[in-house]
Amino acid sequence: MTTYYAIVDGDPISSGGNVHVLERDEWIEGPDGRERAVAYLGDQAYCEACKTWGVLVPHAGIARYLRTDHHKRGAQAVSGDGVICKCEPMPVVMAVYGRSESMDDIGDSARLLKAQTPSRDIYDERFTLTDREGNPLRNVRYRVRTGSNVLASGVTDSGGRTQRIVTNGSQALRLEVEH
Repeated sequence: MTTYYAIVDGDPISSGGNVHVLERDEWIEGPDGRERAVAYLGDQAYCEACKTWGVLVPHAGIARYLRTDHHKRGAQAVSGDGVICKCEPMPVVMAVYGRSESMDDIGDSARLLKAQTPSRDIYDERFTLTDREGNPLRNVRYRVRTGSNVLASGVTDSGGRTQRIVTNGSQALRLEVEH
């Protein structure tokens, strides 16, 4: 039997950095008495090792039916789930503040092995900004959104590229550029 714990805003990732929950609608009280927002697959984490924002993806060996499903946000993130950023190997999230909520899985080894393979429905793209002549637009501030959620923000690099945007499944992205 394996016990998995809920991931919440502020929980650390194995490469350094923390989980950041943007849509705060469910809460768990931590051991310090402070309430923290519950994290779901698709939420973000900042990775200190590669200095980029990553996305929480299924990686823990937990059975899908044990994850709490939110009507709008999908499956709850648990200890051992991955963060897709620039790092190899993929960092994992560690439950520190959400350990008051746990899920026990008695699963079989075949299911565990399959669950540890990241989903093939992960999309990983970036934008390249150029002028009319095709020259890269360097140091341009941008923000990438899906609906009202900001997935990434920053400044384009020397090649006019944004950071990589990783999503669970196909999503319509909107690029906003400061003039």
